[in-house]
Amino acid sequence: MTGPNASAGPLLPLLVAPDHGLDVATGDSPFAGFGVEARFLEEQAVLAIRGEVDSPRARKLGAILAAVIASGYLAVVLDLSELDLIDPAGLRVIAYAASCLLASGGELTIRSRSAMVTRTLDISWLGELVRLDLPSPAGDRLGPEQSAAVPGTPVRSDLPCAVSGSTRVTAVPADDDLVDAALRLVVALARATVSGADGVSVSLRRHGRLATVAASDQTISDMDRDQYATGEGPCVDASINGHWFHVESLDHETRWPSFTPRAKKLGINAILSTPLMAHSQPVGALNIYSRTRAAFSAKEQELASVFATEASVILSVARAEGS
Repeated sequence: MTGPNASAGPLLPLLVAPDHGLDVATGDSPFAGFGVEARFLEEQAVLAIRGEVDSPRARKLGAILAAVIASGYLAVVLDLSELDLIDPAGLRVIAYAASCLLASGGELTIRSRSAMVTRTLDISWLGELVRLDLPSPAGDRLGPEQSAAVPGTPVRSDLPCAVSGSTRVTAVPADDDLVDAALRLVVALARATVSGADGVSVSLRRHGRLATVAASDQTISDMDRDQYATGEGPCVDASINGHWFHVESLDHETRWPSFTPRAKKLGINAILSTPLMAHSQPVGALNIYSRTRAAFSAKEQELASVFATEASVILSVARAEGS
């Protein structure tokens, strides 16, 4: 590998494929799946990561980062613009590399156009170790809020699936215990991260009925149960219609006359329900509750959408693996 003080030469993309070890190629040769393209520009090394970084790929990424740092580069840029997914193992590898660079007087910069990467780093400890070259989250990412329940939609406690034919989504056919454990983690992270959240739950349609498969506490479970019993509420409408609902204050809420008094009795004043989608079909909702009126700003709404997206990926993968 060429060091930072060597004479300038042609830029060589360094390609790492999961099953083919380390390859060096000139030009812009395409590569499938996970890959790292390394470019060395005087004192700076730029590593563009593509695809998914899970535990096995994180080890490959760690080896590349270690080699770059050992070669004397103190300015390393990770371009995550083409990154599809990164798990905690990948974050740990990046954090370790950033710590090594800091200890040597260097710096790791993360560059990305992805709103998902932006928000992931914004809520993690990794942001304290690196310099971030990230865009602000797009203000319209969520699209318009659904201001009312879609008229004419039959909403009952037994909740028949709203779609039919080959695209019908009636259940998540993978291991329910494994899926529920992953969703409980999403709930815990959302509860700890979304400002103003006093409770979080995931409602999921299984066997034609809505059920709460993960909740931060019993009050939140009761909140969901009241929506199922009355057949109305933001959780129900988000799960059925695939629109997100934001209740700033239940004091002036008129959309769900049977549910609203029950929610107020439990001390809830603000609700944010974001639909969960599996293969473009609504299958449930991520519900965030607060005792504080107007608790959820645009940033909290955006963050809720990020967690809902993560939960939707879990459900889509589970359904695909179980089909």
